[in-house]
Amino acid sequence: MILFRAPADGAALPARESEGLDFREIGRDAFSRDALFREAGRSARFPQRLDQGHRCFGFATPAGETAAYLWLTTPDVGMAPFELGLAWRIATGAGYVWDCRTAPAFRNRGLFRRGLGRLRARCGEEGLDQVFIAARADNAASQRAITAAGFSMERPVSVLRLPGGVCLVREPGRIALRRRGGLLDLVAQAGRGGA
Repeated sequence: MILFRAPADGAALPARESEGLDFREIGRDAFSRDALFREAGRSARFPQRLDQGHRCFGFATPAGETAAYLWLTTPDVGMAPFELGLAWRIATGAGYVWDCRTAPAFRNRGLFRRGLGRLRARCGEEGLDQVFIAARADNAASQRAITAAGFSMERPVSVLRLPGGVCLVREPGRIALRRRGGLLDLVAQAGRGGA
């Protein structure tokens, strides 16, 4: 995984939306209604995320169907899922974007990149200073969209599952063992890159 960071501001916003899509916070009713959420059991899992305080944003068609979504976790929630059962502790002043998906009919239209720009602006409006997102090291398309949305690479992070529910977490200059369900702490790593 590669962790990216950007300032929480509107600098990455496109001048206008296209195709009549509206960027908005997605409510619970969409999870049972929209085809994008019926895949892979999302309609059952996603209401629990809302109950935990995570927020879902995305682009909707004029008919209200979700074309793409992005999840956002802010410091008031405290922790966001990361990799192999580990979670990030969200630093004060930071937002973390995760679990993003675009419906097949809307792919290759820049919705992921534009959604990241909208969330950067939203986080700035809510008084946050920075936004983080992680991408798999082998997902070049996501990395291109993330950097096009104004994010820069913060650091690579690799997580390896070991027997007994333990994970090996490796970052530049740091290796740690974490039990599944444990934390990766962004606050503790604030010394590198001003996180």
